[in-house]
Amino acid sequence: MEAINHRPFGINPLNDNAPEVLKQAHLLDITYWLAAGTLLGLYRNGDFIPGDTDIDIEVEGYKGVDRCLFATFEHMDLIRTVYDSGRPMQIAFIYKEVIFDIYIFWREGESMINHNDQGTMEIPGRFYDDLGTLKTKYGKFPVPSPTEDYLVIRYGSDWRMPQKHKGLYTHAI
Repeated sequence: MEAINHRPFGINPLNDNAPEVLKQAHLLDITYWLAAGTLLGLYRNGDFIPGDTDIDIEVEGYKGVDRCLFATFEHMDLIRTVYDSGRPMQIAFIYKEVIFDIYIFWREGESMINHNDQGTMEIPGRFYDDLGTLKTKYGKFPVPSPTEDYLVIRYGSDWRMPQKHKGLYTHAI
């Protein structure tokens, strides 16, 4: 595992620029979907989770995906990359003082897997085969489908209940 912080950065709650940063995902010419706290907040609350610290999206891994992401978001400051066995797992940028975190999931058999310094996440690939759409006050965004089943796998059966802490994600199906 190779995790590189490319420059110092602070981790602060999302600011008023968060909706604009979220819309940057539409610049991608590859399939992406909302993920983690961004998906949870927009789906459950209709807005970002108070105190959340970043915008999270995920993409499916393929050879050269990191170069695609670097080129697409070259107008942002690269702050962090994580590689595992030469494959990109996380690329984070900062734009208008908002962290834009992209996790790369790799298809392995019937699962999509991400290994990084936060742990390992394994999700059934079926959630990404036919993405749904979440309509928000910030626009329409692709989401794993069926979304509520995905949220149960990701956060447990009590995903509707706000939590007081943000945990690491060592989690397997």
